[in-house]
Amino acid sequence: MILQAREVTKRFGGLIALNKVSFEIRPGEILGLIGPNGAGKTTLFNTITGFFTPETGSIRLEGKEIVGFKPFDVCSLGIARTFQIVKPFAKMTVLQNAMVGALSRTYHIPIARETALEKLKFVGLYEKRHVLASALTISQRKRLEIVRALCTRPRLILLDEAMGGLNLTEVKEMLLLIEKMREAGNTLFIIEHIMAAIMSICDRIIVLNHGVKIAEGVPKEVGSDPQVIKAYLGREYVVAQNRKS
Repeated sequence: MILQAREVTKRFGGLIALNKVSFEIRPGEILGLIGPNGAGKTTLFNTITGFFTPETGSIRLEGKEIVGFKPFDVCSLGIARTFQIVKPFAKMTVLQNAMVGALSRTYHIPIARETALEKLKFVGLYEKRHVLASALTISQRKRLEIVRALCTRPRLILLDEAMGGLNLTEVKEMLLLIEKMREAGNTLFIIEHIMAAIMSICDRIIVLNHGVKIAEGVPKEVGSDPQVIKAYLGREYVVAQNRKS
C-alpha cells in the first residue's frame, strides 16, 4: 500500500473531528472521500499532510510513519495536495507559480523552470505561462494548483474539491485531467461533492460522517449503502440513479 492510516483520531477541544479512521490507498488507484459538510474530510487531508497532528493513530507512507512530520517534510517524502479554496500567488505569473512547486525539489532555477513548463503543458496551461495568476479563471486556477502539486514530483496527490465551482464542461475536462494523471503514474485521493463525477472516476470510495468512517467500497456498493444514503446521498440520489438504470 502506498498509504496506510490506522485508527486516526483528531480532536479540537471536546469535538472529535476524526474518530479511529482507518483506510489504505493502493498504488495507481483513485480513492474518493465523500460525506456531508463537517464530516472530517478536509481534517483528514490536513492530518495526512502534517497541518494537524492526530492524538492517536498511525499514518504510514510506503511503510514510513509520518505522524508528527511538518507539511514541508511530508511534501518532500512524496505527498502533495491542492486546497478547496485556491490561492495562487496573484502577482506572479503562471510559470512562476508552477516554479514554486518545482523549487521544493531543486535549488537550480533552470531545472525548476523546465519542470514547471513540462507540467504546464501536461495540464493545458502552457499558453498562459506568462499571464499573471490573478487573471486566470476559476477552472484555470484549479489547474494551476494541480500543476504546483505535480511539480513537487509526488507519489500521492490529494485533491480537495478540484471540481467545485466548475460548470459541466469544465467538470468533464477536469475528469479527463484526473484520468490523465493516473495514466501518468500518479495515485490520487479525492474529496468531491459532485457525485456523478466521483462515482465515475474512483476505483473505491470511503465515506465519513461526524468523523467516523461509515462505508468503504466500490462506487456501486457505496451508492446503495443505506447508511450512506441516510447520512449523505439522500433518497433523491437513489431515485435519480434508478431512473438512469
